[in-house]
Amino acid sequence: DGEHVASIAPAPRARTFRVTFEFPGETFTPAAARPARSVERRWPQTATAPAKLEHLSQNGLILDLIAVPEVNPWNRRVRPADLAFLSDDRAAVVTFDGDVWLVSGFADLQLARLEWRRFASGLHEPLAIAAPGGVIQVATKNGIIRLHDRDTNGEADGFENFNDKVIQSQTTRSFPLDMAVAPDGSTFVTQGGIVTQSGLPSGGTGTAHTGAFLRVARDGRALETFARAAREPFLAVHPVTGVVTGTDQQGHYIPSTPVYLVRRGDSFGFLEKEPAPVTPPLVWIPHDQDISASSQVWMHGKAMGPWHARLLHLSYGTGRLLLVVPDLEAPVPQGAVIPLEFKTGLPLLHGRMHPRGDAVFLAGFQIWGTQTPTKWSLGRLRHGPAPITTALHALSTREGVVLTFSDPLSAASVTPQAVRIRSWNYRRSAAYGSGRYSHDGSPGADRHGVGQTVLSRDGRSVFIHVPHLRPTMQLEVRHDFLLARGEPARGAVFFTIHALRDLDLAAAGFPPIDLTRGAIATAPEKEPLPTV
Repeated sequence: DGEHVASIAPAPRARTFRVTFEFPGETFTPAAARPARSVERRWPQTATAPAKLEHLSQNGLILDLIAVPEVNPWNRRVRPADLAFLSDDRAAVVTFDGDVWLVSGFADLQLARLEWRRFASGLHEPLAIAAPGGVIQVATKNGIIRLHDRDTNGEADGFENFNDKVIQSQTTRSFPLDMAVAPDGSTFVTQGGIVTQSGLPSGGTGTAHTGAFLRVARDGRALETFARAAREPFLAVHPVTGVVTGTDQQGHYIPSTPVYLVRRGDSFGFLEKEPAPVTPPLVWIPHDQDISASSQVWMHGKAMGPWHARLLHLSYGTGRLLLVVPDLEAPVPQGAVIPLEFKTGLPLLHGRMHPRGDAVFLAGFQIWGTQTPTKWSLGRLRHGPAPITTALHALSTREGVVLTFSDPLSAASVTPQAVRIRSWNYRRSAAYGSGRYSHDGSPGADRHGVGQTVLSRDGRSVFIHVPHLRPTMQLEVRHDFLLARGEPARGAVFFTIHALRDLDLAAAGFPPIDLTRGAIATAPEKEPLPTV
């Protein structure tokens, strides 16, 4: 302009330009590099909501309920979808209504006073939130948005378009469902794959990213389709190894609820009459155990006691909690799922570990069909004093299965008569879900006899000998044991067996076992096709 001089030169090894302004007698700092001037808050008020401790205590777990501030100065509906911890004391909670709230008071184990402060608003149907490096990022239908408080007044004044490369669909079930940050700093997101009202393939309006597991580079610049062709996928990323697992929901071409090991290039076959090779799940979950799956969380924290390092599966449809036990050493990755007989009553969507590693915080609201009575809430799940009566680990072998418990079992209660086993397959088709089918193709399930039950030397594991075991989509093992101190150890474990694998039973802690013994003969269990 005649008084000030501006020069433009290529930045070294960059595809952008550096602009330098020279003002005589003063130094100029670009706006992006200097803090914004402090301004008054748009939402200076705060709100509070109480917590109800020990709402439910059973099976070694305690659930505390955390209410949301339904009465607040802005008359905002607070339907929590997810939360991300910024410190031991503070978390960011995202609501489906487009708000992000900063909630403080989590450092107090009694949760005596949780203070809610409105931080951001106007986001488009967000369902997931994370905080890599303390920076809040939200998965929305406008892409991944990062929120910044540049003037440090406690409210977002910068909305960064971190990545908008996800091809969005405006169909009613194509939400950005889940988001997790991997140990390498990359971000995984999933997008719903139901693209028509009925879910049928004809007339669909899907995109290349509907039903996909997507990976966003650490700097936000690149996006890849990591895996594809799921129906309504959620995910979890192991905080140390980076292993990605995913869930899906029963429906067309998805015969029952699957849990996946998700690897680059996997395809899960939804809405594809002639799909690419379909990746088999780690384990199927029967429809009567989970009618609508949501996210998973690794309970990574030694303060969780026996629950430490275990994969917790959340059921949105029933509000139940289940353990998933991956067997990644099998010839084909497979596993087991253990219902914990713990009904939260919450429409669970996401779970996140507290930084102390002593609790899983849960979030959810009713967004589609669920059997849970609560419309929306937060919860805290922690290790409790009650004995754990369900199994904590399970493994299938060529000769049978091994169930492991937290506490020693009563040797007298571990008998073949205390075990019931049956197996069945599913059919993948355009029908909504699948009934149970015997291995000869007829409706129903096959009953299995038990040759023997053997207790390990430490009393915590049981080998259940199942002669003539073969691969199956679903193996149900129900047990009715007693703990050594007298409490019932009753429950069920559901396996998916893609391939039989060997296990050194002696190295696993069992005494010598005669595997030539036969099983008690049982007749096949026949039944009509069940309603799904």
